[in-house]
Amino acid sequence: MVRVLLTKLAALDPSPEKQNAFKMGPVDEPHWRFCFAREDSFLTTFSPTYRKDSSRYAFETSHSFILFQPLTSFGRHGLTEDTPASATNWKNPTSMRDKARVAFKENGCPYHIPEELPYPVVEHIVKPKKDDGTSCVRWWEPLEP
Repeated sequence: MVRVLLTKLAALDPSPEKQNAFKMGPVDEPHWRFCFAREDSFLTTFSPTYRKDSSRYAFETSHSFILFQPLTSFGRHGLTEDTPASATNWKNPTSMRDKARVAFKENGCPYHIPEELPYPVVEHIVKPKKDDGTSCVRWWEPLEP
């Protein structure tokens, strides 16, 4: 469903150059970002199918939703460069990124943080039920009949 929604949204991109999200190269490459109206976004999905111990838990709603977070907002909050899991200051977080990672972990819903950078962000849009880095939901591929 995410693939269908994003494909339809990309087809409606008002950018005059039609440089929409799915014409920017293979989506499973580290450089790919969802782009709409010339705005790159980080996408996060939430669903009632995730349990409370998931970073994608939808907090008692019966609906699924996608958060489109403009990448420019990361810069405004000092999150310009991503960091691997090993660079996270778990005991005394000072950066916004580390504080978020620690908060999710302390609240019982840690998420997989890749060690190797850059990584394909597409693999983090729809998370597997067990988010330990051993699998990914390949939502961008058409479903087999």
